[in-house]
Order: sequence, then structure tokens, then C-alpha cells
Amino acid sequence: MSLGAPLDGSQDGDDHERERALEAEWETRGDSDVALLEVHDVGAPTAVAPGPGPGPGPGAAASRPDPARRDQTAVLGDMCSICLQPLVDAAMLRDCYHVFCFECISLWVQKLALHGVDTATCPLCKCAFQHVYCSVVSETEFEVFAFHGRTKVASVARDERMKQRELYATKIQRLQRRSIVYRNQMRLVRVNGVAVAVDAPFPSIVKLPGEYSAWMERELQACIGQDVNVTVLVTLIECCLEKVRKRPSTLTQQGYQELQLALAPFLYDDAACFVRELAFFLSCRLNMDAYDEVIEYCCGDASACSTKQCCVFADTNEDSAVA
Repeated sequence: MSLGAPLDGSQDGDDHERERALEAEWETRGDSDVALLEVHDVGAPTAVAPGPGPGPGPGAAASRPDPARRDQTAVLGDMCSICLQPLVDAAMLRDCYHVFCFECISLWVQKLALHGVDTATCPLCKCAFQHVYCSVVSETEFEVFAFHGRTKVASVARDERMKQRELYATKIQRLQRRSIVYRNQMRLVRVNGVAVAVDAPFPSIVKLPGEYSAWMERELQACIGQDVNVTVLVTLIECCLEKVRKRPSTLTQQGYQELQLALAPFLYDDAACFVRELAFFLSCRLNMDAYDEVIEYCCGDASACSTKQCCVFADTNEDSAVA
């Protein structure tokens, strides 16, 4: 029996050591470990403790979508069929639901208008359209943008602010359309149904001073940008036109050539196109808005025309000129 006492004492010592080891282990646990155990106990997905392993999965980001990107992901599709690039400011045609970049479909509409097409058609299915859905966030949250084409659209604005926005949008579309003429070096082929030959001489001036200032300002902005002050150029052009007006009709061509030389340092390659556009506008009694609706163009290289409309108007123009 004398051997039992030391044995029991040794066992008790081992038990105390194990208890102290367990207490030390619990004391070394951090708050993150306790939190993970609590989450696991209530049935949440198993969490991974911080460490050198991979970060949070894609589901974490997907569960909290960025509100600023909702309109970019609400429209199905990721490539524009016009520029073949990822969609930027996606615009969905209201009639056929095809999606393009807003800038691409806007340029497409303006090019069709320059070729004399009254109602724009979809580049993919040729469905006629006038309205597009923009800034689409959901089935009930979106904006509708109307393209005016060549003809005027009745205003449906309910207040003065909406009317001002409508007028501003129309102005921007017309300026964009005119910019395409100079950027692509498009050629005027028809004015109010009358064909214009390639080598047609410049006609005489019928407009009075003050009736073309707004047109000149817009055309100059289409050539060199909206932020440029064109007051000096407008004054220069008016002085040259005054000389053209005082000369006999036989010297009209020479007067416009002098104007082109004066504008070359400012407009560069656009000087010749600008002078030609100016000459035919001054020879027409229509105002700027009415004139925009009765002019038609073809590209300098009809075979490279993206709208495939140049060949039609070029052939018609040649037939009319021969007749």
C-alpha cells in the first residue's frame, strides 16, 4: 500500500499539467477563431482563416453589385456590331432590340441622313427605327432617345425645360452630321432635288448679309471644333464674300478661289470643301434648317461607303446630269 501514494500523486500531477496545457491553448486562440466557430455553429458557409491561401471568391463581389455599373450590365451582349469593340454607353433599338454603342449608332443615323434616307434602319436587320433605349438599368428604369433624321419631329415636350433639351439635342445632331461631311470629305450631289455635277461651277450669291452668319458659325465649328472662337474667321469670310458680290458673275469662281486660299491656313484640307458648301448654300433661298433637309451627299470613295448608299445616289446623279 505504500507504493500507492506516490503513484496517485504522480497521476494527479499529470492531470494538472494537461489542464494547464488546455487552458494555455484556449488563451492563445484569437478573436477571429472564436468568430469563425460561432459562424460555423449557426450553419453559415465554412469560412477560411486568413492565411497565404487564395482570397475571397468571385461570389463575394457578385453579391454586392456596384450601382454605378448596373446600366452597363443590364443590357445583354458585350460587343458592338459596328465598331466590333466592347459596348460603350449601350443603346438598344426600340423596334428590334439590337444593341450598339450609342456613339456608333448615332454616327450611323447621321450618315444615312446625309445620304438622303428619311428613316434610319438597323445595321443588322434593316428594321426602321427612330428611338433607342439608353442608360438601361432594369425593365422599368431607362431613358429613351429620339433621332430626328432628315425631317422635323413634332415636339412632345410638356414644359419649357424639355423643349430646350429637345432643341439642344437637335443642334448637336445637326452639328455632328455636318462634321461627318468634312471628316469623310463627302461630296454634295443633290440640292432640293436638283443634281449637282462634280465639276459644277460656283453659283451666284442670292442671300443677303446677315442671313448666313449662323450657318457659317456652325460649319466652322464642324471643321475645327465647338470650343474654338470663330468670330475672326466669320469676319474674314464676310469681307471676302463682299468682294465676290461686287464682282461680275463671270468672276465668281475666282472670288471663291481667293476665299479658299485665305481659309487654307485655318481649315487646311477642309478649306475647299467648306468653300464649296458655302457657295451652294448662298445660292439657295432656303434657311439653314430647311436647307439641311434637302441636301444629299455621297462619299468621296463610293466603294468604301459603310452605308452602301453612295452607289445609288451617284448613279442617280449621273443620270440627272446627263438628262
